[in-house]
Amino acid sequence: MGLSAALPGVEPGRVAAVLDRLWASGAFAVHRPPFKGLLMCPVRDPFDTEFFLGEVLVTTAEVRCAGAAGHGVIIGDEAEKALLLAAVDAAVAGGRPELLEVLIPAFAEWSQEEAERRRLESKSAAATRVLFESMKKERVDFGSLG
Repeated sequence: MGLSAALPGVEPGRVAAVLDRLWASGAFAVHRPPFKGLLMCPVRDPFDTEFFLGEVLVTTAEVRCAGAAGHGVIIGDEAEKALLLAAVDAAVAGGRPELLEVLIPAFAEWSQEEAERRRLESKSAAATRVLFESMKKERVDFGSLG
């Protein structure tokens, strides 16, 4: 599971704590602070025709590390998460992935929590599953209607 997949369920305060440790290295600079905006959401219908379903609120940010720019975009009003994604992108683009070691324990915890959340969600959805093959076949007598 990637960082983008693990982030949605994490509280902003926990992300801010990791960001504080990243900023403490002094290697990162916020080039463009988090900015909220709307993006059009394109989808395809069953006939393979693309149309725009509507607008989606996103938060974007840009961070620099070792002369390289990193960009973060996340759905929703999530400033800390956009900054974290941008910082990771910048560290990798700048050839400084060792700066991300402070993220590893948090990422492992977040991934495990997200996997558990998905497992419980799947289990809840499975409880509502209907097995049509096992339903009793009924014969309906419409009388004079048919």
